Amino acid sequence: MAMIATEGGRGDGATPLRPGLDVAVGTLGGINGGDAVSVHVRVRGGDGPVRMFLYFDGELVETWTSERIGQWEFRPADVTPARHAVTARAVDARGRWGGASTIVDTTFLPGAPPL
Repeated sequence: MAMIATEGGRGDGATPLRPGLDVAVGTLGGINGGDAVSVHVRVRGGDGPVRMFLYFDGELVETWTSERIGQWEFRPADVTPARHAVTARAVDARGRWGGASTIVDTTFLPGAPPL
C-alpha cells in the first residue's frame, strides 16, 4: 500500500497520514431567553474553494461554498428541547473530503422549561 502525503505530512510511513480534510464541529448555546444553538465548523488541510454541508438530526439544513478553508458559525432556527445530532461535511477543490459529528443536548440547559 502506498502512502499519500498530505499537507504537513512526510509520506515516509513513519507517521500515519490522513488523506482527507480535518473537520471539527462544536456547539454552544441554549434554547431559553432568546439564546440559540450556535454550531461552529472548522476545516483544515485543504485547498479552496470548499463546499460545506451541515446536517441537523440527519436532515440537510445548510450548504455553502467558501473560497478559503477556515471556520464558520451557523445558528439553526427552532431548536426543540431534545438531543440533536449535528454533522458537518466538507469537500475541497481537489475532491478531498472530511466530516465530523457531535451531539447537542438541549434538554438539560440551565433554565430549560420542564418536559
